[in-house]
Amino acid sequence: MLPGYSSLREIRLLQNGIRPEGVLVLTDALKTLVDLEWIDFEDNTLTAKAGLPFAEALPSWTKLKKLNLGDCLLGNKTVVAIAEKLKDNFADLVGAFSFFLFYFVC
Repeated sequence: MLPGYSSLREIRLLQNGIRPEGVLVLTDALKTLVDLEWIDFEDNTLTAKAGLPFAEALPSWTKLKKLNLGDCLLGNKTVVAIAEKLKDNFADLVGAFSFFLFYFVC
């Protein structure tokens, strides 16, 4: 879905006002980029609508080393889904993996 960008290693889209619908489109396109090492969606809006599909896509990025989803309005279900995918697919990267998640329950 992103012809010509198959070797892209970093996606940094922080503070772009991307709503869940846009994150869904991006997630679908990014699944084909198997060399991604860094995804930064800080301060965009995922919510469960886009967060759960994003969590399902995590295993697509086997080289992922940095993930920043700070201030993305993830919600409980999304946080749990992401944590499970990280545990199941990236446990061997402990110490080499950076995950930034600022999650507050009010």
